[in-house]
Amino acid sequence: WAACRRDILWKELAGVGCYAGLDLAKVHDLSALSLLFEPSNPIFPGKWLLACRFWCPAEDIENRGRADGVDYKSWRERGLLTATPGATTDFDQIEREVFQIHQAFNIKRLGYDRFLAQQLIQHWEAGGIECVDVPQTIGVMGPPTAELQRMVKAGELYHGGHEIMGWNIGNTIVSPDANQNIRPNKAKSGKKIDGAIATINGLAVAMTDEHKQSAYESGREVLIV
Repeated sequence: WAACRRDILWKELAGVGCYAGLDLAKVHDLSALSLLFEPSNPIFPGKWLLACRFWCPAEDIENRGRADGVDYKSWRERGLLTATPGATTDFDQIEREVFQIHQAFNIKRLGYDRFLAQQLIQHWEAGGIECVDVPQTIGVMGPPTAELQRMVKAGELYHGGHEIMGWNIGNTIVSPDANQNIRPNKAKSGKKIDGAIATINGLAVAMTDEHKQSAYESGREVLIV
């Protein structure tokens, strides 16, 4: 968790429980994991706390950075990004790290996009992680996307220094349907939004719990660290 704020003592979150959201990519995009810690957390009581992890292939990382206009190499050196060896992201490493995170922080439910995820999900479920398919349709993605957008516009998302998450959220463009339901649109953005997608997947599973839904409606703040 080198990417997180230095004043956060992660051991204090052990066993608190969190919701997770996952967005996977094999080659061109980032793979992202978001963790949403509940307002009962001991570090910021009454507030949601968001942490994140990012992975990408190590091969051609400098050219990738030039194409995207960001410094992937610096992110890797500072612990913001894990670059796995080779030309494709090592999903085995992601699998191991998620198990480690679950053991440390108790993932209550993990929301995922089924694209590329089936083998990982089978292994995580066998290991005791409850995983929920989050269809990337506007009907399912609309409510958590609207909630994330509301938080951003209301100034309730406080960024504690994770440059990749901030970059991803800043890149995110939403597309409405005829009923003004919205969801992120990767094609229109043209830049990486994987952290935002992972966060929305995590929000989707958190919001299925009626108790958590009432917490969102109360307007509690969310901190990104």
